[in-house]
Amino acid sequence: MKKNLRFAVIDIETTGGRADRDRITEIGIVITDGNTVFDSFESLVNPEMGIPPYITQLTGIDNEMVEDAPRFYEIAKKIVELTEDTIFVAHNVRFDYGFIQEEFRRLGYSFSKKKICTVVMSRKAFPGLKSYSLGNLIRYFNIPAERRHRALDDAQATSTLLSYILESQSTANEIYRLVRDLHQESLLPAELPADKINALPEVCGVYYCYDKYGEIAYIGKALNIRKRIWEHFKGIDNKGNKMQNTVADISFIETRSELAAYLTESFEIKKYQPYLNKASRIDTKNIGVYMRYKPEIGAYFSIEKKSDESDPDYLHSFRTIRLATKTLNNLIREFGLCPDVSMGNILSQACFDSMIDLCAGVCCGKEEKEAHQKRLHAAALRIGQKLEGSWFLVDEAPSYDEMTVFYIDNGIYKGYCVVSNEENLLPEAIIDQIKTVSYHTDYQIIIKKYFKKKSIRKIRLS
Repeated sequence: MKKNLRFAVIDIETTGGRADRDRITEIGIVITDGNTVFDSFESLVNPEMGIPPYITQLTGIDNEMVEDAPRFYEIAKKIVELTEDTIFVAHNVRFDYGFIQEEFRRLGYSFSKKKICTVVMSRKAFPGLKSYSLGNLIRYFNIPAERRHRALDDAQATSTLLSYILESQSTANEIYRLVRDLHQESLLPAELPADKINALPEVCGVYYCYDKYGEIAYIGKALNIRKRIWEHFKGIDNKGNKMQNTVADISFIETRSELAAYLTESFEIKKYQPYLNKASRIDTKNIGVYMRYKPEIGAYFSIEKKSDESDPDYLHSFRTIRLATKTLNNLIREFGLCPDVSMGNILSQACFDSMIDLCAGVCCGKEEKEAHQKRLHAAALRIGQKLEGSWFLVDEAPSYDEMTVFYIDNGIYKGYCVVSNEENLLPEAIIDQIKTVSYHTDYQIIIKKYFKKKSIRKIRLS
């Protein structure tokens, strides 16, 4: 066995089954290398809430027993010190780890450890048993446990079970492979076997995560779908926990093009509105910047409540008027524009900025309107999501003998298609194959970002 590899085998009793609502009433910890026990710890914990009668009937722990027990914060330091540099082990690790992590979260501390589950490990080491509950395994292996459903006794029984699991492996390398693999598997949702993830391809595309009812819970994109899915379940943040508690199945579509994956993900999220994609599916940008026109001054910027992004005058969206105003003010200064005329005000005298040489004087006749308009249009191109002209963006995938062609018509992204590398990029033939999509700011933002990438070939059409 690897030198210094230690496990913290932990069992807890609680007031109920929900970590966000219920609290710990007792904790037991056994520190072991799988053979020798180095230390142990047990303590009742005052949960600062009542213990339901059915829990008392199961564990024997009642309100009177925990009344003078330490609160969790009083033993938190001991738990951190005792479990330092260990792998967290429990029978149904998601339950015990989730409660302890939540208790530390309430204290403002991030508790994070590698973890493995003896339920999963037992199934792998001892296939064919009727049940892998701790009680059944205790009976099957005749493991001593005087007080079932008391934390230290169950932790000690789990520690003995862990030693049997590790002894069942013929070599040290197999033991470590088991620990590594089962650590990964212990992170997975209960209804999602590792084989399902390992069967996913290592390709670029979009993946769909379903809950146990078959509803799409999350949609994502990745250059390597299998690797990205594993990363989701390794996450110890709130999103990772939600994924672990929700996902029951996964499907995917291969795009082969990163840009196609990005655009497809955006389109599919808007179409299906998956509930774990909250940030992407909810449009909180309610303020729009438009370029309007007055005969006296020509084009100018207008901040309005966003209504229709397909409006040809639309430039960009913001969450607040304040942010829109700040962005425009910075652009006006950068391009040397008149702050009044640029915002549609008709003046007959010099603005303040012209007095300090920040404005060239279009407001008072010192500068020609056409010169000011030219700079204003350049500023609009900077902030706007539209591109000048019509283009094909070509993302080539030589290993597949194909390329993905994205079509931009007069600055607006229209859609894409996949064609053979042998095909000539004749505009009429390509455009005829493209399935068009409705205008959306997100598509324009994505296209404009990728337009700057050297890896994307650009063909100007007009």
